[in-house]
Amino acid sequence: METALRVIIIDDSEVDAELVFNEISKNYITEHVLVDNEHDLRSALNEKLWDLVLCDYSMPNFDPYKAVGILRECNLDIPLIVISGTIGEEKAIKLLKAGCSDCILKSNLTRLPGVIDREIKEAKTRKENKELFEKLKKYQILCDAADDIMLFIDIAGNIMDVNSAAIKCYGYSFEEILTKNIMDLRHISNKELVKAQMEIDITSNNVFETIHYRKDGSAFNVEVSSQAGVLDDKKVIFSVCRDITERKEAENRLIYLAYHDPLTGLYNRRYFEEEIKRLDTEKYFPLSIIMCDFDGLKLINDSFGHDFGDLLLKKAAEIIKNTCREDDIISRIGGDEFAVLLANTDIGKTAQIADQIKENATKEKVANIELSISYGYDTKKDDTYSIMDILANSENHMYRQKLYERSSIRSKVVDLIMNALFEKSDRESLHSNRVSVICQAIASKMNPDTSYVDKMRVSGLIHDIGKIGIDEKILNKAGRLDSNERNEIERHPEVGWRILSSTNEFSEVAQFVRDHHEQWNGNGYPNGIKGEAIPIEARIISVADAYDAMISERPYKNALSKEEAVYELKRCSGSQFAPEIVDVFVNQVLPYDSNFGGSKTLLTAVDKEVSFVSKPS
Repeated sequence: METALRVIIIDDSEVDAELVFNEISKNYITEHVLVDNEHDLRSALNEKLWDLVLCDYSMPNFDPYKAVGILRECNLDIPLIVISGTIGEEKAIKLLKAGCSDCILKSNLTRLPGVIDREIKEAKTRKENKELFEKLKKYQILCDAADDIMLFIDIAGNIMDVNSAAIKCYGYSFEEILTKNIMDLRHISNKELVKAQMEIDITSNNVFETIHYRKDGSAFNVEVSSQAGVLDDKKVIFSVCRDITERKEAENRLIYLAYHDPLTGLYNRRYFEEEIKRLDTEKYFPLSIIMCDFDGLKLINDSFGHDFGDLLLKKAAEIIKNTCREDDIISRIGGDEFAVLLANTDIGKTAQIADQIKENATKEKVANIELSISYGYDTKKDDTYSIMDILANSENHMYRQKLYERSSIRSKVVDLIMNALFEKSDRESLHSNRVSVICQAIASKMNPDTSYVDKMRVSGLIHDIGKIGIDEKILNKAGRLDSNERNEIERHPEVGWRILSSTNEFSEVAQFVRDHHEQWNGNGYPNGIKGEAIPIEARIISVADAYDAMISERPYKNALSKEEAVYELKRCSGSQFAPEIVDVFVNQVLPYDSNFGGSKTLLTAVDKEVSFVSKPS
């Protein structure tokens, strides 16, 4: 149902103001005025009573803080909602503490009606409470109808009367609560603070936040608004207590998010940078820093996906946290980097903790992936060096260690990736092993060098490593692939290249893996290169890969006979396949290698059907 609403919109953009007005007009019959400076706001406030103020955050000559100040000057309790294009959590908290009712992004204006409903309701409640105080002698009926807690307290803090909301909230009976003192509700050890607040209440209005306790001992946050009055010729304090637990929880969540890493729950870089400045005093010397880096994260993310990488990061964070002491400050300061601040800790103890972190990491595995953490550390003993020098030394120490271990760690990850791929699909395992044998056989005929032949054996074995990121359902699908599935499959050469190019041992092989689906005529993928531009090793893999695929049984097609497969290789020689590789495979490998069941009689029969001419490479 539409409700009449009188609104002041503070904005220097008529377009933005129109968007806001259109949104609230969906729920309200609205009377509004647009202002963009202090003078016009004061004029509007003098003209009539308003229900709501909507204020843009970024204006050159005005801001929400000034608007809140003017409303207070005029003694007007009107909700002020800030509307912004972008606003961070820290600014939002500051605005709420300054007296703004809420903050809404312009990209999420659909929240506006609900927030308006809430704030109008709360403003109405505050207005009713004020009227109740002004009619103190007739308070009882109206107080009992209010949702907020209302307490009448004498100047000694004894509770004289309460409303029904207080009985319901605190859990005491009416008779029980009248035997209590305000100290019983606050559980505060500093009684002088309470007395000081009560003295302020007696002389003027007082608003503050505190914690009250129910009969069962549970606590809740309240905002207390107190004012002195006279009841039956006795000086009393009238307090309206509003449960603000939800608001405090929201504020605490914002503060938590501002200083914590959402993935690991550790502190974030912002908190680390603030703490390193705070601790950089003689009181905390020797002050040590440990820098930790989780090795191989990019390779793992590229291979197994970011969800799996996140699991490993959380495990690394858990190891560091469990190894460090309770007072040590642990932060995730980058994608795979962690930092630990250790106050009053010498270099010996720091080294011991760092070594223990690494040792504990080696004992942990996540889905057969071993955790490896490189570290560096340094200690500030006095003001001879700046804390930034200590931080830089720790980072340099860590990076040196990371360089030493990078090669072995990444090689292990490549092995694990292949094992994981073979576990996903028996078909891929058998195919990769057969292609490896064929590549080795072709290479031995073209270049008898042992290292070259071994390189081709490895290249054939891992040529499909990029399929690790493909869903098992696609890899093991019984029927033909649809276009989307085909596109997913065709990504695997580039994925394989990304995985392998990050390791020194496989950086050369990475190029062969990337290009093994390129075609001699340029119609292949991923880059459409052709002829001699395709590395000869990739051309060898291409022939081996195609031959094995043709003679292998698939759920959606029958295997070709060896004669038929050789026929296809010859037919596509010079178009899909490099002629010299087909020539070596057909004429030098198949006839004489028992691994492939070849025979001279077989090839002679095929030659009668297709005239094959070898072209020089």
